Amino acid sequence: GLPAASAAASMAHHAARSCSSGGAAAGQAAKTGGQALAAVGTAAAVACGTLASPARADVVVEKPSTDYRSYRFAVLPNNLQVLLVSDPKCDRAAAALSVQVGSLFDPPEVQGLAHFCEHMLFLGTAKFPQEDEYNEFLAKNGGASNAYTAETVTNYFFGVKPESLWGALDRFAQFFKAPLFTESATDRELRAVDSEHSKNIQQDGWRQSQLLRHAANPKHPLHHFMTGNSETLRDAPARRGVNVRSSLLDFHSRYYSANLMRLVIVGKEEPEQLLEMAQLHFSDVADHGV
Repeated sequence: GLPAASAAASMAHHAARSCSSGGAAAGQAAKTGGQALAAVGTAAAVACGTLASPARADVVVEKPSTDYRSYRFAVLPNNLQVLLVSDPKCDRAAAALSVQVGSLFDPPEVQGLAHFCEHMLFLGTAKFPQEDEYNEFLAKNGGASNAYTAETVTNYFFGVKPESLWGALDRFAQFFKAPLFTESATDRELRAVDSEHSKNIQQDGWRQSQLLRHAANPKHPLHHFMTGNSETLRDAPARRGVNVRSSLLDFHSRYYSANLMRLVIVGKEEPEQLLEMAQLHFSDVADHGV
């Protein structure tokens, strides 16, 4: 598994979700791999704005007395909030970034677009145009990655051997700055999303989830198809004259804004060094002031 990456993903997820839940998660700590992640509560509170002046350098991250790791919170110049976790004993570095946007933000004419966008970010960026560059780099350096789309949060995370953290962050950051969304990759990945849907319809959990959505008020965003398939992401938009690739570009440029992002980085380096990495790789993510 990816214990360090899962921990980072949990932190970033709770931090982003707390914004849309009015801070209900701010005082909660998550547990991943048997270790208490008390920093989640502080990260969530900061992300939600429940701590005064979150950009101040004197924000203190509370942690259990048994936790030997060092933490630092920071806000980058583009308003992207970051939690740095220094773990000198870690055998796997990790990072996770949550964006406060999910399937409830799908345009009605392209249902499943948020999920489709998540898939597409793995398939080439302006700096690293080769489609498998990111996952190939991780595989060569003892790592792996994953992502998921929820209703109001999309989370991306990876784990990698500690000495390869810098290179992994360089590739990872490009997802949020300059994805290519090429025509060929768009057509091919649509088939992957359609295949995922075909798998999901055999599972009771997914079927029950869609029944709930179907029963919701038709005027509410919950009343929609979350994951998307070939009908909602290709055929129906084509009948309406909607260009799905253009919709992807519009969705990313509108919602993938630094002020909606929460980043967690775990590595062996000191917090100040981890902060330098975050500043170098993520300070130029665009802030659209969403």
